[in-house]
Amino acid sequence: MIFSHVAIKKNTLIVPTGKGLITLKKYDDSPRQDDGFRGWQYMGYFPRLQMHALVNHSVSEHLGFNDMVLLDSATSDQYGIVSIGDAAVSLSIHSPDGRFLAYYYNHVYERNSCFIGLLEIRDGMISSHARISEMASFQTKNWAVEDIKWVDNTSFIMKTYVLKERGVMEERQYTYYLARLDSAIKKTE
Repeated sequence: MIFSHVAIKKNTLIVPTGKGLITLKKYDDSPRQDDGFRGWQYMGYFPRLQMHALVNHSVSEHLGFNDMVLLDSATSDQYGIVSIGDAAVSLSIHSPDGRFLAYYYNHVYERNSCFIGLLEIRDGMISSHARISEMASFQTKNWAVEDIKWVDNTSFIMKTYVLKERGVMEERQYTYYLARLDSAIKKTE
């Protein structure tokens, strides 16, 4: 991921795409604002996928809400990665060949629980709107995710943790899991 594809001018993000420059309100987290849309935060650019990663922020009744959005740099199509909670999902991590995106969301109000999602990216689609689709998901109340790293094009490792109380302190106990895509899923070309 690189961070050089966007310009920031005062309260504006200027994102280049194949259909021209897109101007977005830059995220403003200053206090004493009314409820509503607070702006966009630029997370970076995936050269392999040719997509910008952005998070939009809004506030309602003093609670913050955000969503991860991938912006196709060629078509300007936006792909929202829906979160099952109030906050945005983690920044997606793509497989080495760029066919899959893995992401996670640790539940804010439930310790040691998470959601993991897997998206498929199909290039060469007739409709660019069908380029990204949900492939699989997993949810547990037994641990949370700290990081995901792809091993190869069809498997990734998750670094997970369980928070344990040690007196007044909390300690993380780590476990690593290997996830492999089913051979039927691997051959969906």
